[in-house]
Order: sequence, then structure tokens, then C-alpha cells
Amino acid sequence: MSLDNLTVLGSTVREPIDHVEVFAAGDDSVEFFGGTVNTKYMASIFSDDDHFDIDQGYRGKNQFWFAIQAPDRGDKGFELDNGKNGDSVYQSATPVSMPNFANITVINSTTSNASDNTLGIGLRTWTGVNMWNVIQKNGEVNRSEEHTSELQSHS
Repeated sequence: MSLDNLTVLGSTVREPIDHVEVFAAGDDSVEFFGGTVNTKYMASIFSDDDHFDIDQGYRGKNQFWFAIQAPDRGDKGFELDNGKNGDSVYQSATPVSMPNFANITVINSTTSNASDNTLGIGLRTWTGVNMWNVIQKNGEVNRSEEHTSELQSHS
């Protein structure tokens, strides 16, 4: 059972979502399933799974995000994909997830028991991302070799 604290489903609202803090989420802190809603000032603290999970064609603009992981909890800072591995319906769906992020800080745990705890940013199936001004501590960027994924980093 998924216990995301904030789930956004295909939203195209013109007003941005802003000033959101999630503490000790039971699963992902924030998850977007498609849509183009923009966000500002998002904080995720001590999530049990991913801090920010992007799926199914999300293409919003986001800035001023912060995430920190407790030593005994959590998974990835960001998980970006277009669907589930092995599910060809989602992998080839359009639009492909391609969000924009600016001014992001992700501090991962180095001692979590989670399988992907070293991933600050995990790019998976049929997705891309543009990122500006990202600080990542105790993590790495991992790009899936299974399918097309794209990371654009701007200075």
C-alpha cells in the first residue's frame, strides 16, 4: 500500500503548488503522475522511500526543493521514470516525463538499508530531466541502461 504524503495526478493547475513540507512520509514524500503543475519551496525530511517521485509524463517547472534522509530510512532523493520497468504501455507513452528543476539540495543517507540508498537522482525508463544549481551530498546520479533516459545539467 502506497502512503505518499502528496500525490499530484495529472494536474495542469495554473497556480503553483508552493511552501510544502513533508516529514517522515510512510512511502514517497511527493509523487507526480503526469501533468504540468509548477512548484516552489518543497521540503522532504526523513521519507521511508523516495523523496520526490516523477512518473507518467510529468513536465512541470520546479525550484527551491530540499530533501534530507535519516540514517536508518529511505531510498532515493529523486526517482524519475515514465512507468514501470517492463511495462511497454508506460515506457512508450507520450508525453515522456521531462521536468525542469532549479535550486535543489538532496542529502542522502550513507547507512540506510534500502537497496538504492546511494542514489541521489535515479533516472529510469523513458524519462529525462533538466536541472540547474543542484547540490547532492552522499549520493550519485544513476541513469538506467534499460531504456532511453536523458539528463541535462546546466550551470
